Amino acid sequence: MSGMKTADCNCKEQHAMKKSIGIILIICIVLTLALLIGILPSVTDYQAKHRIYTDMQTDLSDVMNVNIRIVSVDKHDGGIAYGAGSSGVVIEKTENKYYALTAFHVLANDEIDYFVVITPDDPSVFDYKKEHEGVGQEEYYNQLPKVKVEFEKEESDLAVISFESDKQISVVQIAETMPEKGDRIAVISNPEGEKFVSTYGKIKSSKPENFSFNDDQSDNLVVKHSAYEAPGSSGSAVYNESMELVGINIGGGRDVFGRFRYGVMIPTDQINECISGWQEEK
Repeated sequence: MSGMKTADCNCKEQHAMKKSIGIILIICIVLTLALLIGILPSVTDYQAKHRIYTDMQTDLSDVMNVNIRIVSVDKHDGGIAYGAGSSGVVIEKTENKYYALTAFHVLANDEIDYFVVITPDDPSVFDYKKEHEGVGQEEYYNQLPKVKVEFEKEESDLAVISFESDKQISVVQIAETMPEKGDRIAVISNPEGEKFVSTYGKIKSSKPENFSFNDDQSDNLVVKHSAYEAPGSSGSAVYNESMELVGINIGGGRDVFGRFRYGVMIPTDQINECISGWQEEK
């Protein structure tokens, strides 16, 4: 009898041990999933926002002047709404008329009355109102140059716009070669209402790949990168280490929590095709 009791006890101990091991495995799986879903994407998002290549930082400040912020103005129901802003980069100038490249989808909204341009040298709304007593937000935007759409290339999500300004704005240099995987890059954009923010990363694609906004529009051939972008970055310039334009940002990938995964840009070959098409129509 005692032998049977001992065997029965052993079976219970083995069952309890298996149950404990099972619970431990479940906990490990849950923790691993939490790491993959919660922590690692947050690290990626944080790194993309705060990464700095110090050797490129000074050179990037030298090309700050070629970048612009594009703000939509929508007049409706007796009021005026101003957009958070998107991005662009100056590619050519003739006297006081400037031509800039941006993303086509930035302008593709029939409900918007018009767009205006803000340069890095322009004061903010707050500073302008401080300098001009009694002046409101409407007066600030009224004194900014209006955008004219010169050329659109929807299949590449690119557009050329123009505006007139008495300011001295520089022109970007466009790279002659395509960016390669592993190349370091820098971006100047206006993400989520911020103005002329610099971010850094590397090219992730070995060749252009399809990218879609899932909006029933045709796919775009893009190059992925790890420099942070967000709403407002569309149309922004991507620079190589020589501070030459190698891409125009049009969007990116995010996880279900809205955290940054990668940015996507239209590369040099399509930029040159767009500019050639515009110049032929001039």
